[in-house]
Amino acid sequence: MQCICKVHESISKFLRKFKVEARIRQWLRTCTFKRFICNYFPIKLVKTTDLDPNKSYLFCNFPHGITCTGIWFAFGTDIIGYHQLFPGIEIHSVDSNAESMNRILSMKPKAPYTGRASVLMPGGAAEMMESKPGTYRVVTHRRKGFVRIALRNGVPIVPVCSFGETDIYDTVIFPEGSLMKKIVIFIRKIIGIPPMILIGWGFFQNYFGIIPRRTPITVVGKYFNARSMYQ
Repeated sequence: MQCICKVHESISKFLRKFKVEARIRQWLRTCTFKRFICNYFPIKLVKTTDLDPNKSYLFCNFPHGITCTGIWFAFGTDIIGYHQLFPGIEIHSVDSNAESMNRILSMKPKAPYTGRASVLMPGGAAEMMESKPGTYRVVTHRRKGFVRIALRNGVPIVPVCSFGETDIYDTVIFPEGSLMKKIVIFIRKIIGIPPMILIGWGFFQNYFGIIPRRTPITVVGKYFNARSMYQ
């Protein structure tokens, strides 16, 4: 993940040099393919509280699911109304690395934005391995460091739930302690992503395949304030 973030940062610097980053980013947030995906499930973003556009926030999404589809298209596009619901708040994804989180949460928003929101998936690959239709399994063991970082930076935490995220794919979950489970965990430690057996829809039938199931995904969040421990 750190390698991907560094590559992304290098590409962004290159695009800024030629003053085309903003146009490309806007095109990526509104392109036809993403509009098709949002309408396919469909994906809906529900606002449950007003956010001060002059503050920074840490959006923590659960559950991770297989592909993070709900959070990716709810906050990573301008198709379902993020900027209409939360005007003035710039949105970014953030790596779970502590150094990266501290750097991003301490950054000031760029004009014309007056606030910033960073999106984090605390459950990560471990939660991805527990994804199963009809369930919402949240992994918190050894994954509470983001709370400490939010406190240090005085950033309110916004718990976000993607209802329906785990229903778009079925998966094979191996029993704890089994040989296959150990192999999956071993591979995850090496490459950062566990190998998954995905069961979706096919092109001509709805029993198996790689196409995600057409299940509504609703992204909902309400924040609570994390007071700075250094005030």
